[in-house]
Amino acid sequence: MKNVILTRCVWLSLYVTLIYQILKNMNLIADSGSTKTKWALADSEKLIKYIYTEGINPFYQTQSEIRSLLETNLLPELDGNLVDSVYFYGAGCSSADKKDSIRTALSSIFDKSVIEVESDLLGACRSLLGIHPGIVGILGTGSNSCFYDGAQIVDQISPLGYILGDEGSGADLGKHLVSDCLKNQLPAELVDRFFCNFRITKEDILENVYRRPFPNRFLASLSVFLKENIDEPECVE
Repeated sequence: MKNVILTRCVWLSLYVTLIYQILKNMNLIADSGSTKTKWALADSEKLIKYIYTEGINPFYQTQSEIRSLLETNLLPELDGNLVDSVYFYGAGCSSADKKDSIRTALSSIFDKSVIEVESDLLGACRSLLGIHPGIVGILGTGSNSCFYDGAQIVDQISPLGYILGDEGSGADLGKHLVSDCLKNQLPAELVDRFFCNFRITKEDILENVYRRPFPNRFLASLSVFLKENIDEPECVE
């Protein structure tokens, strides 16, 4: 049994390689997190191109918003290629109703294509382990992990999103960083550096977290500060 934590860019590349072996047509494969979506357009012989769009998550976007994003950011990048199959693996796609929401939005764009919608975690399992069992974890804006039996996910603790869970994710790290800064739990010099680097105020943070869309994206964007200041003891505690 293999235990693996996989980054998004790695597992999508692995999945494209795997799909070459079993498909013959023009295929569009998506790895979608809450912050960004990476699309791979591939035929039976080669990868044609990668396309990057904003993240798609049915917990935060309506069908019409998702369709608008696809029409504006994805379709122009396909260069007129007709897509036979769409394989969408995304954050928030764990329940039937959320999968249906994504499938409906995709079908409105790719009305003649075969469409499959599954969770980003299952995509990681399939690409990395294939028919072999193992434990897989993914980290991005959110986080998730499971036990995979070689065919399907058989055991998983719900990630619960950035408020109740997503431990170790970008949003989780950003949330704790912001909290410590605003509560003066960090050295004054480090707090000043944080606000200076991002050119934001306390009011900006509260506005982004409580009033604007995608607070998880905003919090995750701040977590880079921890990497940039990894030599500071407070940034690794």
